[in-house]
Amino acid sequence: MKKFNLLVAFCAIALLFASCDSNDKIDTPSTIITLKVDTEELIFDADDTTPKFVKVTTNATEWSFSVANEASDWLSVEGDDEEEGFWVSVTTNSNEEQRTGKITVAAGDESVTITVIQLFENQTIPIVDTNELEFDFDETTPKFVKVNASTDEWSVIVANAAIDWLSVEIDDEEGGFWVSVTPNTNIEERIGRIDFLSAEESVTIYVTQWGVGVGIFGYYSVFGCGYWDGELNWIATIKKDASDPSKVWLDNFIEGGQNVLIFGIVNEDNTEIRIPFGQITVTYSTGEPRATMNGFHVFYHEDGSVNYDLPREEREIPDGYEMILYVQESEDNITITLPPFYEFGSRVISYEGSWYNIHIPFPIEGLSQWDFDMNRPMITLIKNL
Repeated sequence: MKKFNLLVAFCAIALLFASCDSNDKIDTPSTIITLKVDTEELIFDADDTTPKFVKVTTNATEWSFSVANEASDWLSVEGDDEEEGFWVSVTTNSNEEQRTGKITVAAGDESVTITVIQLFENQTIPIVDTNELEFDFDETTPKFVKVNASTDEWSVIVANAAIDWLSVEIDDEEGGFWVSVTPNTNIEERIGRIDFLSAEESVTIYVTQWGVGVGIFGYYSVFGCGYWDGELNWIATIKKDASDPSKVWLDNFIEGGQNVLIFGIVNEDNTEIRIPFGQITVTYSTGEPRATMNGFHVFYHEDGSVNYDLPREEREIPDGYEMILYVQESEDNITITLPPFYEFGSRVISYEGSWYNIHIPFPIEGLSQWDFDMNRPMITLIKNL
């Protein structure tokens, strides 16, 4: 198997959508509301009517909860200001099928949905809630496996063949265990085994982690220049699409984008990647869009300085416009470049003229931040083969 090193020199540029004229004021969003609950799922047995408590953590001065109409005849909620949360109660389920209800907790623009499941009589729950887990090649966020054993006397063991990249951590408070993997830098996928052992039942859980793949896929070190923060570097990845061979996904392409994936389309000759503007780069905790990738065309004076005298409407990039990355492959490496003709960043949807992050072209040393080398690519990605 061929080993390779990955290097990306991203000279990423992004200028604010409503504030790229030199005399425009740069606005920033007001205080960001945070909202968390200690669980997003509750399970009751058919005859279990003992209330269960949900802890709410928020920086908002006020928050609220509501039960979906379709479950209001059997599911109820009672707030508890002293404990900073609420109690969830259900009536006895005499039906012959499981029922599910939703509770929505809201604070400002943020909201969280809690799913409440009530089993029917004599229904049993699997001793573990899954026997299969999947991770992407660069995915390192642990995944939780819920244990529904009637006793605390159980254990989990990672098979020897996977102990160098696969690990587990028991969480008695949550009633289960967390599964973690290290990044997979190999081309091929790898599969590990976890054995769950208890007096009631033993279960094998298979963990699959996808490989980097071939071609342009893999890790990239990114170097850019932030409007407020100056020079930055971060990590991005290019991933293959599960079903469309012409589509690739860029993870953390815009620094500070909360790891929201941005897609691009590769042409038949594998010489271009077209990335449409208007894609979501930042979301609320509910998954609703918070910011999108927008920007302006860059026009230059004859001396190489940026021409900001043109009317804004002539420079604005509409949603759906495609930014083109050019791909060149040699025996030694794959080089991907973005010409210095775009400015882009994450424009906040709910705040007019505000941006979540802004990247600008690297300036020429000794000149102002608005004087650029128009012959220097804005983004250069190099992957050594």
